[in-house]
Amino acid sequence: MSQNVQINPSQDLTVKASYILLALGFFFLLPIFLSVLLAYLSRSRGSELERKHLQYIIHIFWQSIFYAILSVIILLIGMLINSIWPLFLILVMEIHLIFKTIRGIIRFGENRAP
Repeated sequence: MSQNVQINPSQDLTVKASYILLALGFFFLLPIFLSVLLAYLSRSRGSELERKHLQYIIHIFWQSIFYAILSVIILLIGMLINSIWPLFLILVMEIHLIFKTIRGIIRFGENRAP
């Protein structure tokens, strides 16, 4: 079910740029902060669909911060018990965030809510 929503070209570019920066943030640290900054500054403008996607980007950012803190705790526990299973959990969390980012990009391209 596709929504026929009028999308502002400049806001469309903002959402796409935020998603691209978010995806780059999985490899480099700075782009993820630029992505969330752009999303926070732009979320009050645009259509409802664009606002939902910008809010979704902010949600992914805060979830990734939580996962990073959780990863440090899991790694410390793993070092204490001398096990490698924490690395598997960290990998699962990272894959989950990458999946959510890709899903958001695809749904925005289809003019659907995240």
